[in-house]
Amino acid sequence: MKVVVLSTSLRAGSNSHQLAEQFAEGAKSAGHEVELISLRGKEIKFCIGRCAGNHGECAQRGCRLLGNTDLLL
Repeated sequence: MKVVVLSTSLRAGSNSHQLAEQFAEGAKSAGHEVELISLRGKEIKFCIGRCAGNHGECAQRGCRLLGNTDLLL
């Protein structure tokens, strides 16, 4: 199973980021493919709807679709 853990905390070392890290470690130890993504320091923009003509890749810098993810936390 592919698991993506999305940490939205803006503070390094915050309780919520630590919880996300612990969840990711637990999922890894259970044999799942895990990716932990932190939004801290990232510039987030609204979707401009250009993914369809771009082979599923978002036209925004650094953005990607999570369509093949089994669990998003």
